[in-house]
Amino acid sequence: MKNKKPTVTIGISAFNEEANIIRLIQSILHQKEINFKLDKIIVISDGSNDNTDKRIKKIKNSKILFSDYRKRKGLYARQNEIVKRANGDILVILDADIVPKNTLFLNTLIHPIIENKKIGIVGAVTSCLEPVNFIERVLKNSHDLKLSIFKQFRNGNNVYLCHGRVRAFRKSLYKQIKWPKNCPEDSYSYFFCLKKRFAFYYNPNTGILYRLASTIKDHLYQSNRFYTGKKILLKYFSKKLIKHKEHMEDGNFVKIVSY
Repeated sequence: MKNKKPTVTIGISAFNEEANIIRLIQSILHQKEINFKLDKIIVISDGSNDNTDKRIKKIKNSKILFSDYRKRKGLYARQNEIVKRANGDILVILDADIVPKNTLFLNTLIHPIIENKKIGIVGAVTSCLEPVNFIERVLKNSHDLKLSIFKQFRNGNNVYLCHGRVRAFRKSLYKQIKWPKNCPEDSYSYFFCLKKRFAFYYNPNTGILYRLASTIKDHLYQSNRFYTGKKILLKYFSKKLIKHKEHMEDGNFVKIVSY
């Protein structure tokens, strides 16, 4: 892959993202293609009932492959569809409510995959937009604390930083993956990567911006999905693998929190 520019496919599943979807797609189209060639942007509207579909259709670009579905199937199903339709050397899956920090985002994100054939997935820094209410301020403080801890756990190369908001996949890995229903798809991709004898790499040199949950209800919904989903992971991966890769020694944890 070092001898030629790899092709990159972007995959986005959107549900009621009228506020951000144009901004995201335009930011991708304006990325500087230094070490890659943008192949296509696969956008799937998963049963949106706002103006998401109309806004996407206003963007005229031959690289955008848009599908709008009336029935909502969920993120796992739409990502499986993206994988089937993707053919780039690298697949970058993005949440629809994020924005890359700059025009070198994709170049920097995929660099580890180009340089190291053992890397199957690359994650990136996820930064919160400035809070607009009390709930967001509290959640931002929590996010920043956890990020400082997780970045020091195995140098960031851990399941906690394999975040669903942004991931780059090597083709030989993403063409094997199929997400199961009701499973935390980001954690699943991390353990699947290790099971297939690839490595996950956390790239601290690039990242995205996103808006935190603005209500307690939304936050609890997201948190409950994560914790209940961890039990489902045991259906697909050994308890030994999950425990080993999630475990942080108490001494190190206290040291990091006290830092």
